Amino acid sequence: MDTTISPEAPRARAYFERLSTVSFVEAHSLKKKYGGPLLVLSRSRVRESYRSLTRALPNVRIFYAIKSNPHPDILKTLKEEGASFEVASYGELKQIMQFGVPARDILNTQPFLSEYDFTQCYKAGQRWFVFDNADQLNRLTRGTNDIDLLLRLSFPNRNCQVDLSYKFGATIKEANALIKEAVATGARVHGVSFHVGSQSYTTKNYLKALVAVRRLFDQLQHEGILLDTVDIGGGFPVPYTRPLPSIEHFSLPIRRKIYELFPGMNICAEPGRFICGLAQTLITSVNGKNIRRGVPWYYLDDGVYNSFSGKVYDHCVYSILTERTGVYTKSVLAGPTCDSFDIVSEDIMLPRLEIGDILLVPAMGAYSNVSSTTYNGFSQAKIITID
Repeated sequence: MDTTISPEAPRARAYFERLSTVSFVEAHSLKKKYGGPLLVLSRSRVRESYRSLTRALPNVRIFYAIKSNPHPDILKTLKEEGASFEVASYGELKQIMQFGVPARDILNTQPFLSEYDFTQCYKAGQRWFVFDNADQLNRLTRGTNDIDLLLRLSFPNRNCQVDLSYKFGATIKEANALIKEAVATGARVHGVSFHVGSQSYTTKNYLKALVAVRRLFDQLQHEGILLDTVDIGGGFPVPYTRPLPSIEHFSLPIRRKIYELFPGMNICAEPGRFICGLAQTLITSVNGKNIRRGVPWYYLDDGVYNSFSGKVYDHCVYSILTERTGVYTKSVLAGPTCDSFDIVSEDIMLPRLEIGDILLVPAMGAYSNVSSTTYNGFSQAKIITID
């Protein structure tokens, strides 16, 4: 399966052009001023996404997953909006604390936090941590019980881009004993967390997980253990290649189930992609062209070692826009490095392009620049904040 599309139909093209943070006219102007490639960041898009999610899930505390994009302008904007933050390392904790966010208000969701990272995070004032096994619990509580804990649960999901339960999470069958063991340490055990998978296209797994968690809470309550917190993770989708329902529509079944099963409890979420995904657009240019075995090849100034790294690490599908019109032909888009692995798309439908042409790639805000490299001496795309 290919990892890019080029919208041909006028309605589809217009839709994805609206998703872009810049028009082609603006892109040409920015390229002339700054060179390329460029990632154009819109702070207003960050605000818009954050606010729409808080409206869709009222009374749910939003912890932005900074791993998706830790650009300072995004972090500052979300701090201004009153967001909380989710981290997975001491390095990420330092990134967000420099903006005046107190460590006690930051959630660390790494179930296998190293001894060093835990010690440094704890010294910095962080108290909220996650575990999914007895060894990690022992590490976290070995020297203190002044700690707030959530048990990470596993709910595998095939209807998502990345199944995060493949790597982390205790099963529901394991959860009862692990919660009891955590309570016995004297630590403050608040509840559970889960993540149904990145870019989840259905709410079914959220609902299934919530029902399972309610049963677990009831079992523990019967045994005298009262829990008060559920972290529903992230996974809220963005429209990479096709229109999606609004976040209000998508979240409604989740919202109703939360009200039904967990009235008055503390509910958290850890969105990353949904908040930053639509906030950046890539401006990339055609640096070279060739006909190889009868197929047009176009060589870009950005590739899978750079902003298109999400193609590899995030299994991401992108829409690529061109100003050109005409007959669409199956083509290849290649990155700038000498590695033959550096192929952005092997069978994208494109009109004939020329050297110097600009392509726009909307929805490049999540898991793109954060995993970009300078392999082969090619610079990372410069990030330009426009509002």
